Amino acid sequence: PQKVTAETPAIQRNRSPIDIWTAVHLATGAVAARLGLSLPITMIAGAIYELAEPTFAFEVFGRGYTEDTYPPETCANQIMDLVALGAGWTLSAGSV
Repeated sequence: PQKVTAETPAIQRNRSPIDIWTAVHLATGAVAARLGLSLPITMIAGAIYELAEPTFAFEVFGRGYTEDTYPPETCANQIMDLVALGAGWTLSAGSV
């Protein structure tokens, strides 16, 4: 893979608190609520995923990716992912 620079979308995406994946986390929360998962279980699963995601990105799914080509998310990005997950769950659970 080509080395990324500060202007590369991957860098910008992982440094920004809100990115395209925020919508995915929102939708995932909504699906979890519809499946009957409780909010605590949903949030715990989301937090585990956020902690494990760098391992998945670099070792499982992203063979060939390194921190130079696809940097890890910032803490702010991970927190917003969890906020979106909880918001999606809350919005969906309230519409049942």
